[in-house]
Amino acid sequence: ELGEECDDFNLYNNDECTTSCLFAVCGDGYTQEGVEECDDANDDDADGCRADCLIQVCGDGIHQITEECDDGNQDQTDACLSDCTLATCGDGHVWAGVEPCDDMSFRRTNYFDHVGNECRQVEKSVGLLDLTAFSKFLVSGPSAEAWLDLLLANRLPRQVGRVNLGHLLSANGGVRSEFTIMRDGPQSFYLVSAGAAERMDRDALEKQLPADGSVRLDHLTSQLGVLVLAGPKSRDLLAKVSDADLSNAAFPWLSGRLIDVGCAQARAMRINFVGELGYELHHPIEMQNTIFDLFMEAGAEFGLKPFGMRAMESLRIEKSYRMWGTELSIEYAAFESGLQRFVHLNKGDFLGRDALAEWQRQGFKYQFVTLEVHDVEEADARGSEPIMAGGEIVGRATGGAYGWRVQKSLALGMVAPEMAAEGTELEIVILGQKHRATVIPESPYDPDNERLRA
Repeated sequence: ELGEECDDFNLYNNDECTTSCLFAVCGDGYTQEGVEECDDANDDDADGCRADCLIQVCGDGIHQITEECDDGNQDQTDACLSDCTLATCGDGHVWAGVEPCDDMSFRRTNYFDHVGNECRQVEKSVGLLDLTAFSKFLVSGPSAEAWLDLLLANRLPRQVGRVNLGHLLSANGGVRSEFTIMRDGPQSFYLVSAGAAERMDRDALEKQLPADGSVRLDHLTSQLGVLVLAGPKSRDLLAKVSDADLSNAAFPWLSGRLIDVGCAQARAMRINFVGELGYELHHPIEMQNTIFDLFMEAGAEFGLKPFGMRAMESLRIEKSYRMWGTELSIEYAAFESGLQRFVHLNKGDFLGRDALAEWQRQGFKYQFVTLEVHDVEEADARGSEPIMAGGEIVGRATGGAYGWRVQKSLALGMVAPEMAAEGTELEIVILGQKHRATVIPESPYDPDNERLRA
């Protein structure tokens, strides 16, 4: 309250607020600006909210629009200026000084430059991404290793603390699921998969459990949050809040360990989906706000800022990283998706092995490629665009974005094998307009993974 008595700010309809109160919570939890009468401020047509009774969310909470607003971030000193509007830019981040909504379009629209800002932040310093939606499982028991080895097409990590990728194939040799696997012990493995596949992956794993109880599957998705630090300053930031040895010798790429983060404990894995030095921090969900606030405070020195899914999409396209449901699908053989590093027909039996071998014997219809798309001004590939050669459709895009680090419009796709050689000139049709597209080497950004290994 400012100056005079205001009631207890609860949610009951008998609340009263004197005209000198700055704002009050009224009825259904919305705020009123105290100098003029406003009813419940919701969207009901019967509401009678005066034109001068306005509210605005500005970074750190709900404010009236009478004071100055800075950059719209989550700094607790933020206030609001009447001409400083709020926008949610697709993935939940706010930017001051722009319209308060996306311009929904398949073209580059008002979010485009803000995504570029996020990508540059990750490239130059450090960014923070929330991936709590990941599916998470713990596999344990006396037969855990043998059971997983029979399910997955890759060899399991041999050493405790090592991390790799494993794929569960479909009956026809396509890719049903992709798991990040960390070995916790001789017969204990932590598995992470796509959030959108949580029900399907859980169902697939549960249906394969041995009837003798020798394997236990714990479902941890709702119990654990995931925050990702990514960028060349991520190690420096993490070192400010943890006493763990984060050196390359003690904590190399593709490894994981339990570390303290302030007063919390987290499973830290040195992996990410954006192609920079970084860490995934898997932690008890009740500690997420504590860890987030700790990172934001410690990261101020490095200009830490959150980044979202649109930025992640751009960054992963620059690394030619396959995504479940687009490049990885039961529609394509695992080898068509370019998973030769992760699928080993000679490791012994596993689900889908014989079908994949037969598919390979018969010959593949598609091959995964990375494309540079030329002369793009307003619309990048997003997936499902036809890829053409000589006027004929020879494949389709599975994803695409503007790559802010390489300064090129890129697409990933599946094309006929004879069209997949590097340097092959093709065309891609984006929103009815043909663009020249060139097959380029995989991972146009940092192809030797030097930044990941830094």
